[in-house]
Amino acid sequence: MPVFGALGRVRSAVAAGIVAILLFGVVSAEAVARQSAPAPRAVTPRLVKVLGIPRPNSLDSEVRADFVIAVPAGTSPSLVQYDWNGDGTVDITATLKTGPGIDQEYQIVRREPMGGGEDWLTITLRGDGAFDNGTCPNTPVNLHAEVTVSGTVINVPMPMDQRSFNPCPGNGRPLMRLPWDNVWNSPDGNSQDGWGAVTSDGKVPGNKFILDADNPLTTTTAGQNDCGITDAVWYQFVREDGSPTLLTPNPVRVSVVSHHNDVSKQVVLPAEDFGPDGPGYYKVLAWPEARSLDGSVNCAARTWTPGDLTNSFQVGSVFFVSTTQATLSKAFSPATVPVGGTTRLTYTISTATGATGQNGLAFTDTLPPGLVVAPTPATATTCGGTVTASGGTVSFSGGSIGPGPKTCTVSVDVTSSPTMITATACPAPALTNGADRMSGLAPSNLVPASGFGACVSMTGGATLVKSADRTSAAPGQTITYKLVVSNPGTAPIAGFSLSDDVSQVVAHTGAPTALTAVASPSTTVAAPQYDAANKRVTWAGSIPAASGGTPGTVTLTYTVKVNDPTAAGTSLTNTASSTPGLCGTATPSPCQATVTVGAASADLSVGKTPVGSTRVGPGQTFQYTVTATNAGPSTAVNAKATDTLPAALSFVSSADGCTAGGQTVTCGPEPALASGSSKSWTFTVRLDPAYTGNGSDIANQATVSSDTTDPNTTDNTGPSPGAGLPGGTPAAADSDLALSKTSGP
Repeated sequence: MPVFGALGRVRSAVAAGIVAILLFGVVSAEAVARQSAPAPRAVTPRLVKVLGIPRPNSLDSEVRADFVIAVPAGTSPSLVQYDWNGDGTVDITATLKTGPGIDQEYQIVRREPMGGGEDWLTITLRGDGAFDNGTCPNTPVNLHAEVTVSGTVINVPMPMDQRSFNPCPGNGRPLMRLPWDNVWNSPDGNSQDGWGAVTSDGKVPGNKFILDADNPLTTTTAGQNDCGITDAVWYQFVREDGSPTLLTPNPVRVSVVSHHNDVSKQVVLPAEDFGPDGPGYYKVLAWPEARSLDGSVNCAARTWTPGDLTNSFQVGSVFFVSTTQATLSKAFSPATVPVGGTTRLTYTISTATGATGQNGLAFTDTLPPGLVVAPTPATATTCGGTVTASGGTVSFSGGSIGPGPKTCTVSVDVTSSPTMITATACPAPALTNGADRMSGLAPSNLVPASGFGACVSMTGGATLVKSADRTSAAPGQTITYKLVVSNPGTAPIAGFSLSDDVSQVVAHTGAPTALTAVASPSTTVAAPQYDAANKRVTWAGSIPAASGGTPGTVTLTYTVKVNDPTAAGTSLTNTASSTPGLCGTATPSPCQATVTVGAASADLSVGKTPVGSTRVGPGQTFQYTVTATNAGPSTAVNAKATDTLPAALSFVSSADGCTAGGQTVTCGPEPALASGSSKSWTFTVRLDPAYTGNGSDIANQATVSSDTTDPNTTDNTGPSPGAGLPGGTPAAADSDLALSKTSGP
């Protein structure tokens, strides 16, 4: 084996592993601005992803790694080191280069502004290692790199599976080698051909990728019959997820010469063109075959299976750097739907005229809090790839689009989230999708279009309406308040609660009574409660979903009675609130009711009857009883009754304080006749001794009144046609006659 001068060690070929695709392109300052990224934030340098490492590795001690790191905008690594022997300590410092080389070097392939004060750097690291190991058959080697940015050390793991370069009878397998130093027949005369190749047009020249299968058992006759012959190698160019490229839809078999440690036996691949596949990160995988010279040994278990992505050699990598990007836009259709309705969210990906096609299209959209993926998402894509959508997230990956001008779409049905129960118009943040909610865009090949964002307006929605059964109430009058919660949605509103501040009401009415709750469609709901300490009516429960197009409702009622007296003009105002909030900011608020206390009002009515049924005759006395009844709602102040007697009757007396002035009898006043109460007065009258009528002209009416406004005076005078004599007609006149006789002279 050759001996390295400066390093003084033996190196063998490097094998390959499985990594992730990253598509690359140049993003202009304008394109970056279009992304409408979040406000600058504190960015901690970190590893984004490892793209490729040579795993498993042979005894050739070569270090290779392609990876992406996130750094504060405009910053670069101040130090790149790596552990070259797996002892956990960084031993080698790599030098920044602008292209391929032969020594310990790293190259910044791309700087991608990501917005928010963050850049992504794509780095290819290449250099020597020192992990020769003669054990049989293999030994893990845990290498790693350390990249220092702004004082932060980023650890880049590079685990390798050391495959022995010594003959392993009964176990040995052929190995793939990487170029090392400058002893290979390469156009650049360096050890790093085929790894970290950069192209802007997709074209990679010939003599860049070298296939060299090394079978250590070839050196012995016994070994050749122990699967020691390798005369074929399979190779394939693949993407991040291992999917095949258009260049090599299937692994390709090429013939090689079986050898051990003879660099002249290398096979050089021809020039390649990745243009039809589009910009991206590609890896070259290889699988060497093993066979027995005379066929006496079955070598199937010791041959590398073509297409086995988990057990392959990566012998090279390509960065196809795009100079154009696909743009992403989005829209809702329809742009206005009822709460609980469904709208189609469509993402449109476009390439402009002259733009290259793009692969590996990807994005994640975190929906705003007012939207969720519909129960039946109906996902669709004309961009290929995979759409996943659930909850508040829509993700797309693995898409592609051809050279411009081209468009393709990704679409999904979304609806209002359970928390979105009220009508909301654009541009409400809860329903607006802006660039700040996008993540996971393949950073170089997909950028938000100018003015990126979309919004959907929600109409209808749940409501809370408060009302009173009157706008004005007299003292003593009752007020019934009603609160109606209406839900037009297809799902119940769980965990709903409301609180009605009645502090301005109960100060003039006392505590509410008759608290009730009724749900429609019918279901059991708890009655509202009165919190006396905080002077609030409260309720909690679930609002039913709509049924048959009719909103579900819960109706709450309670009653108060205005204190008597309460000054006219007093304003009784109460305001409800709810969780979730349904009252909004409209003026007047649908959740507020105001009742003004009016003037006191007492509806008096009169009653008058003669006392008893015993008929009376001329000159005899009898009694009338006059009654004032207050139907309210307020107290009647200074209630009194007056009665103008007919000429045949004269006032005699009254034990209840009634007085007469001429023929008019006045009873009262009663200082305060409460609503629902009555006051009666009785007075005595005499029928004229000379009365000769039949009693029909005796009928007379009383009238009641008070200082309080009477809303209905039609019943203040009565009875009709009047109250007459006891028994209705007079008795025969009684005469107390005396007879005397005298004689004259």
